[in-house]
Amino acid sequence: MSFTVRIYGHQGIVPLKVVEGEAQFRADSVFQLKQPYLWTQSLTASGTAVSSTAAAVPTGYTLDPTTILRIEVPDGQTIRYEVNPPGRSTAATANSPLLSGRDQIQFGSAWTISVMDATGT
Repeated sequence: MSFTVRIYGHQGIVPLKVVEGEAQFRADSVFQLKQPYLWTQSLTASGTAVSSTAAAVPTGYTLDPTTILRIEVPDGQTIRYEVNPPGRSTAATANSPLLSGRDQIQFGSAWTISVMDATGT
C-alpha cells in the first residue's frame, strides 16, 4: 500500500513577535517557520525508495533560499528517509532513519530527499 508524503521548502525560521504590554518572557525566543513556504512537492511512499526533485528557483529570487524542509507523513504511517545535498544520492533503505508525523529537517538549494514506506523494515 502506498501513501502521500508532502514536503515544503522554507526560507528559514523567524522569532515570534513580542507583544508590547503583555507578560511575554523575553530572555529566550520562540521560533516558527518563515511563511509562506517557497515550494512544495508530493511523494508517493511505497516499498521502493522514491526521491524528490531539486526545487526550481522560486519566483522573485535568483537562487533558491531554502534552508528548512517541512515534511508531513500521514497519521499512522512511517517512512525511512535519506537527505541528499548536491553530490550525494543515497536512496532510502531499511537501514535509513525513521520518521512519522510532522518534522522540520535541515535542507538547502538543489537538495533532495529519498523516502520509502517503513512497513516491514
